[in-house]
Amino acid sequence: MKKLAVAFALLSSLTAHAGFQEAIQLYYAGKYEEALKEYHATAAQGDARGEFGVGYMHHYGHGVPRNQSEAIKWFLLAASHGDVSARQYLAIMHHKGEGVEKDLAAAHMWYTLFSRDAPNDRDRAYTKETVTKMERKMTPEDIARAKKMAAEWKPAS
Repeated sequence: MKKLAVAFALLSSLTAHAGFQEAIQLYYAGKYEEALKEYHATAAQGDARGEFGVGYMHHYGHGVPRNQSEAIKWFLLAASHGDVSARQYLAIMHHKGEGVEKDLAAAHMWYTLFSRDAPNDRDRAYTKETVTKMERKMTPEDIARAKKMAAEWKPAS
């Protein structure tokens, strides 16, 4: 029975990976509606990359009307499943007030979470600089709250 469960999990993972790659190809071919369907299919399997893809499509209005609230929903889901890029988008959107009320403490938290796993040193340095500038506009209480939220945040299991 365990072997069957492991085989199913592996097959689901491979299927999600294939669907994600197809979604990317469709996206770059400008076939946004088809790409969105593939992203949704991988997201339905719990793939964080697919969830991010759906959020990205809503954020930029590719294949669907631009909808920042819907983008936030998908980015939150992707971030909770470990997607680093979703954390960056959540930081920026909370910083600018896109799809959510502008909230520097939440932006600070998401920037902090992004920088922990940022893909390169340049992104980490840029994020640190952004946080430093943002802190000049925040109260010490808001900074402490943001740091506490970042320390306590845990991705979904």
